[in-house]
Formats: sequence, C-alpha cells, structure tokens
Amino acid sequence: MRHKIIFFGIFIIVLGLLTLPIFSGKEGMFPSVATAQKVFKLKYADMCPPGSTIAKAGEWWASQVEKRTGGQVKVECFWGGSLVGAYEQLSSVKAGVIHVTPYYSGYHPDLAPLPLMGLFPLINRGTLKEAMAASDEWHRTDPAVAAEFKKNNVRYLYSYNMAYHNLWSKVPIKSIGDLKGLRIRTFGPFLTLFKELGCGLVSIPVPEVYTALERGAVDCTTQYLSNAIGGRYQEVVKYVNLTELGHNVGAPIVMNLDMWNNLPADIQTIIDKINGEMIDKNAEIDSELYKSYTKTVKESGMTTHQFSQSEVEKLTELARTKVWEPYAAKLDEKGISATQALKHYIQLSGKYSKIGR
Repeated sequence: MRHKIIFFGIFIIVLGLLTLPIFSGKEGMFPSVATAQKVFKLKYADMCPPGSTIAKAGEWWASQVEKRTGGQVKVECFWGGSLVGAYEQLSSVKAGVIHVTPYYSGYHPDLAPLPLMGLFPLINRGTLKEAMAASDEWHRTDPAVAAEFKKNNVRYLYSYNMAYHNLWSKVPIKSIGDLKGLRIRTFGPFLTLFKELGCGLVSIPVPEVYTALERGAVDCTTQYLSNAIGGRYQEVVKYVNLTELGHNVGAPIVMNLDMWNNLPADIQTIIDKINGEMIDKNAEIDSELYKSYTKTVKESGMTTHQFSQSEVEKLTELARTKVWEPYAAKLDEKGISATQALKHYIQLSGKYSKIGR
C-alpha cells in the first residue's frame, strides 16, 4: 500500500511538470495573450539637441505612444544627430533605417519641395499655435502634399514646432543694411532671401553651427530660439536680432510608410489620437521653454536688437516676390501644383489667424 502511494505521488509530480509549459504560455501549444502580441520598436531620430522644443515634444509623444499601446510600441529617441546625420534623415526614414523623424524639406528641395513652403521667410509671423494648426490641416488635406509624402514613403504624423526664428551674430545687426557682406549660415528658402540682401551664404547642418561660429567661419546664423539656447550659441555670439523671421512648420514629423502600414489598426488609431493632441502640447512646451530661454539670453549678457516695422514690411514683400511666388512657379513648370498648394496654405493661415497662442 505504501509503495502505491509513493508511485501515485511521483506520477502527479511528473504530470505537473509535463503540463506546466502549456499553461505558462512559454512553450506549449497554447501561448499566453502577452506572448501573442507583437512588439513594434520605433527609432525616432533628429539633429535637434536634447532639451530643445523638438526633443521635448518628441519624448512626450514617444512616452504616450508606449503608455497608451500598453507597451506594444516601444520608441527609442536619438537627438543631436547621434544616429543619422541631418542630411541623411529623409533618406533614412524613406528606407526604414529610422522610423520617425522631421521631414527636412529645407535640406532636400529636390525630393521634398512642397512642405518647404511652410518655412518660407516671414510667412508664419502670427503665433506658433496658429502656424501649427494651419500646417497640420494642410499636411493632412492637400492633394499635392499627400502625393509627395506617398512618393517618399512616409506618413504624416504631426506638425513641426520651431518658433522664434532670429539672427544670432558675432557683430550687431540693427538694420537690414547691416547684413550686407556678412557670411550667414542659413538654409532652404532663406538662402534666396539673404542672397538678395547681399550676404555671403553658408549652408551647414545644425550640429556644426556652434563650431562654425566659434571659429569665425560664419558671422551670423538664422536659428530658432530653442535650438540656439539648446546649442549654447550664447557662448560664442554676443548679439541676437529678435525680429521674428517666421515659425518653422515646414518639417512635419513623419513615419516610414511601410512601418505605419504594418501597425495594427487599433494602434494606428491610438497614435493618431496622440498626433491630434500635439498642437496644444507643443504650444504648452514652447510657452514653458520660452521663459527659460529668454532668461538665459538676458543673463548671458547678450545685446538684443529688432528691425523696425517698416523694415519688416520690406522684408516680407521681398520674400513674397523673390522667394514664395518664384519658388511655386518653378514647381508648376515641373508639373507640381505648387501655386495652388501655396494659395491653400495661405488660406488656411487666414482661417487659423485668430486662435492665439
């Protein structure tokens, strides 16, 4: 009798060990729900420095995506050009080397000509929130823009948010006339504007600007307040002209289209809901950082200037006649409906011109 009891006990133990993998979901034929869920890993990369408006907004977006998908989507962020160079971001997201990034049209007017109009000089001089709202609807609804995104294998997510585009310089720039003969680092359509103003042009990516200013390779640079303070420009320049040259909403945040299409529909819905919250979130982050950044400018002892209203009007007209309209006309000649897209953008800017900060 005693031997039968021992044998039965051994039988129960062996049976338990054999069936454990089935119920644990680690091996067996009936995996657990957690094992069945695929985890999608995204690489979010950009040239902007850590602590910049773009980086802070991107980190918030990434955290919300991971949280609201229950960890099904993991987002790893790389700032300051630590994963891919500024000029490689577009080709990298197109190929799926990275998955989320700003669409830097200003660096690639041949491949990404239309969103570049969202960073035309002096086209966005209202509040940042107004500019983001207009660009968001434009990027989502304009047929020509949608065709370009598809061609470049990307899917629009949310609006870029670089505000307070100013002139940071080693010499004082009090009036438009002071620009003549200066070597200026700028990009995209601003190259045309400053050429008209008699500047020598230098085009280098953001991570290289600090060194160029420090070594005197350039006399001044256009730069957004967040990037300038994040990049510690106050250490190498003494002057900043605070005239608003136009908020940059021409580098929309995009995702590799193949990756987007590979995401389940419920996850796409969650991400789109987060995308819809980014205008308010960006405005909130911008407002918080603006106070800190302007305090840094003041405490660093920098001298500030601004162009007169009549000079701003002169600059705007120069931008319209020498940059906006000629740029769109050249694209029209290539079969791209750019003039219509520009009119659509200006119309949307008017639509959102009263929503405030």
